[in-house]
Amino acid sequence: MVKNREHPRSNSSGYIMEHILIAEKHIGRLLKDGEVIHHINSDPSDNRIENLYLFPSIGSHHSYHGNVRYNNWEKITKSNL
Repeated sequence: MVKNREHPRSNSSGYIMEHILIAEKHIGRLLKDGEVIHHINSDPSDNRIENLYLFPSIGSHHSYHGNVRYNNWEKITKSNL
């Protein structure tokens, strides 16, 4: 978490998750409502761009996890940022 009171996604204490800030800086804009940043290797402390993947919606992120769990989709192995 990073202190950034001015960010529209910061929590009530003024903190935002670092991976969101890193992805936004890389794409040159704020994330749109509903967009989700996913850690490809499932390590939330690994915020390298090559480990981050942008899902267009919360639903698509949930579907991905559900389908991977039941072997219906291949795991994401490459960033789309």
